[in-house]
Amino acid sequence: MRVVILGAGISGHTAALILRRKLSRAHEVVVVTPNARWNWIPSNIWVGVGKMGVDDVTFPLAKVYTKHKIRYEQAKATELHPEGDDQRGPYIVAERTDPERSGERLELTYDYLIN
Repeated sequence: MRVVILGAGISGHTAALILRRKLSRAHEVVVVTPNARWNWIPSNIWVGVGKMGVDDVTFPLAKVYTKHKIRYEQAKATELHPEGDDQRGPYIVAERTDPERSGERLELTYDYLIN
């Protein structure tokens, strides 16, 4: 079974970590998000007034997801196909946003989708 989570904000990030903890390793958890870094938005005000630096309120997502065995795709979802097509079940289409593969198309099937 594959669960795809669109977005790594507070809700998506939390959902990914909880699912990975609750599901067996036979299940794949995938996060698709256009951002390379997670941002604790409530603390941004402290960056704006000089009390904290950007590194104090952000961290790289890839490192966390690798540690927790969560598949991480830096991409933005552009299409949802919950009915699937003739060749596959439900899937999403996304456009990669990481500098090395920017603009490449990614198609990802899923059993469950969190958007």
